[in-house]
Amino acid sequence: MRKGRDDALWVKRIAVSGLAVSFVFTSLLVATSASAAEPSVVGIATTPSGAGHWVVDAAGRITTDGDAVPFGSLAGRSLQQPIVAMAATPTGHGYWLVARDGGIFSFGDAPFKGSTGAIRLNQPIVGMAATPTGHGYWLVARDGGIFTFGDATFLGSAADGADAPTANSPAVGVART
Repeated sequence: MRKGRDDALWVKRIAVSGLAVSFVFTSLLVATSASAAEPSVVGIATTPSGAGHWVVDAAGRITTDGDAVPFGSLAGRSLQQPIVAMAATPTGHGYWLVARDGGIFSFGDAPFKGSTGAIRLNQPIVGMAATPTGHGYWLVARDGGIFTFGDATFLGSAADGADAPTANSPAVGVART
């Protein structure tokens, strides 16, 4: 990976009743892939012990380090949209991958609770977060729209209001708080 300029990158975080949505104030890319044939890393999840990680690239390939165990990947599968994020289950025995269209891919003990894959979205999905129980997840779209599945409670959206993400400052991820 080659590092790009990062002197103009600012991140704004807003809280939406139990979720943190982040968006960037520039469209500047911080890192670029050294090869167009090499999909870029788009997500990482930490094991419950904190001693390992799962890393996913846009093609859905999983790599691990530390005490992270692979539970499957999308390597070699044809995807309609690239993978954009991942989240691990609280047990550390599974994870979800989410594609740009909101398609969900479940591995290990991660239950499939639904997706936005068949819904026309205003903006693409850019992040996901698992619920504390592991029986649901939140998805966030680039415009701050929140989609809930399983036991994830809808607590509001960053898509409306004064702090709504814009084309120049899109949402880039979501985290449970």
